[in-house]
Amino acid sequence: MTTERTATYDLRDILSRVLVAWPMDERGPYPNFPPTGTDARDAAVLGHIGLHIGKTAGKLQALAEPLAHGKSAIGIDRQEASRQIAYSIVNALRFAGALEIGVTDILGHFAAWEA
Repeated sequence: MTTERTATYDLRDILSRVLVAWPMDERGPYPNFPPTGTDARDAAVLGHIGLHIGKTAGKLQALAEPLAHGKSAIGIDRQEASRQIAYSIVNALRFAGALEIGVTDILGHFAAWEA
């Protein structure tokens, strides 16, 4: 039986899985993007990932919006919330990967928050 504790991944593992599963280079499904290695390509990639970050944020907000009108959190679709949270993590890591921001840089912020 898999528990939350045994189903966790190291952030490095998640980042490497994300970058392999969703490549933003010639292997990816973006044939109309400018050539790799150009500023135009970088802008297109970051803009596209940013769009997906906005979409997942909007979907999470839509799940929570009924709470502002007196609805109970019990009615929130937890499977959909879990899916959108996963997409949010994936998209944030894709953004980091596109900017070549490493795990050490990301984790450095956690240390700063604990100070």
